[in-house]
Parts: sequence; structure tokens; C-alpha cells
Amino acid sequence: MDVVLVHPDIPWNTGNIGRTCVAAKTPLHLVKPLGFEIDDKWVRRAGLDYWNHLDLKLHDSWEAFLRCASARYGVSIFPRPLQSSSLRACANRPKPN
Repeated sequence: MDVVLVHPDIPWNTGNIGRTCVAAKTPLHLVKPLGFEIDDKWVRRAGLDYWNHLDLKLHDSWEAFLRCASARYGVSIFPRPLQSSSLRACANRPKPN
């Protein structure tokens, strides 16, 4: 199992999910753009002492993630191909207040 976050905006949620992935020995894929920076300064300031144990994979786009997943598993991980338009429709939905 792998965990995939597409365009994550909330750093502390990403940190909590990363901690869970470390405990479960599960890779975490982050699909850019991110709503925050991931650098050594951010990791230290956030107190993510487990972050160096995380199997983190950054992808520049949804398509780049799909290429990686296809190469890793050798098959499509979705029953039908997802298009960028599907991702945009999901990303453009109204956010709760």
C-alpha cells in the first residue's frame, strides 16, 4: 500500500500522515504543487524528528505520479485512466467554510 496526497495544503496534516506512514512502513507520495515548503528548516521547525525515516516521493504532477505508479506496479492502479480534467474538477470544488 502507498499513500498519495495530491496538492496538499495543510502542513500539519501532511506531517501527521507522514508519521503514520513511517509507523506503517508505507511510502508517502506528494503530488505538487504543495501548499507549503518541505526543506530542512521546515522539518526542524515542525519538530518532525521522524521525517528522515519517511519513504517520501515527490512528484511534479499527477501525470508524473501515474507514470511512477505504473512503473512500480506494472499495471494501472485505477480501473480506468484518470485524466487531468478529473483532477482539476476535484481540486476546484468549493472548500468548506
